[in-house]
Amino acid sequence: MNISAAVITNCADEVALLHMVHSVLPSCSEVVIGANAKFEYVREMFKDIDKVKVYEQEWHKDFSRARNEVLAKCSGDWILVIDSDEMLNSHIEYLDESYSVYLCRIRQAINEAEIDTQEHYEVRIFRNDIGAEYKGKIHEQVSFPEMMKAAKCDVEILQSGITDEERKEKMKRNAEILLNDSDNPNKDFLLCQTFNMTTEINTYLKHAFNVMHGDYDNSAKALVCYWTALKMAANNYGIDVVRQWLGASIMYEPMQICSRHILF
Repeated sequence: MNISAAVITNCADEVALLHMVHSVLPSCSEVVIGANAKFEYVREMFKDIDKVKVYEQEWHKDFSRARNEVLAKCSGDWILVIDSDEMLNSHIEYLDESYSVYLCRIRQAINEAEIDTQEHYEVRIFRNDIGAEYKGKIHEQVSFPEMMKAAKCDVEILQSGITDEERKEKMKRNAEILLNDSDNPNKDFLLCQTFNMTTEINTYLKHAFNVMHGDYDNSAKALVCYWTALKMAANNYGIDVVRQWLGASIMYEPMQICSRHILF
């Protein structure tokens, strides 16, 4: 079972990058790193580890393009996609050949102290011969040419916490990339998600209305209505406006919990 770890990095945190690489070495036959900054430095860091292959990348403000370039360099039967500020928290001991795609448990620190965490599942492991391709300049998602047999697994990836200042810079970067991502069908929803975490309201509302009138499913519209209700409340728009947005959220998803809990 040969597994390639696929990584892109700007080496903003060399300690985190080192920890990530050493966490995947026991499970992976190679670690393929696309360095879009500090290439010579990153290559020097790992010159004595034969499993690690470092390639220079030109950064085009497009995460999918960067990831796909690294995927093309991977030679393993399987690919593990992991970020440079993450760690593999469990060894990959077995992958069932009857599945082509695995969802890993992502445990994310929600503050810098990394005491509080939340978890979800993401596609992070897949066969190298099924035509996997990332799409979207940011909040990129992996796609496949046809439906693949997938399963959850016990492999856990840890995401480190960031400071408030780092979070602000990350949101600023994300918004800049999204605003120029004309081919992303989820652009307005992702911009709502980004601006919802800021004090900016006018830009948020612009994209919220685009979601309401766009080709999004009801669950996306319900979530944006819920976010908008909270944003209206935080900006003292009045209880009637807040109730209207909560009601709209329930209209799109009648059995949801979040808006019903506040409204009733």
